Amino acid sequence: MNREELKRLWFSLPRVKPLKEIKAIVITRHGDNHYSCERQTQTQEYWASSSSNFSTYEEALDRANTMLDSEIHEGYELIIN
Repeated sequence: MNREELKRLWFSLPRVKPLKEIKAIVITRHGDNHYSCERQTQTQEYWASSSSNFSTYEEALDRANTMLDSEIHEGYELIIN
């Protein structure tokens, strides 16, 4: 096998990494009056994320509970950092 054949073989190998599926709603404290509520989704088909900022923990938790109650976010878990 020459160098060119090895190179073609190397680049023709499939590069699919098995992904750990993530479906989470994460509440994070960034400071005394700064909290965020972030939705994270990672599946084989796509990756998506969105976040909202709040001034109190209760507001962030209310937003997370609203998201968890919706049918769209079925199967998501709540993570509090």
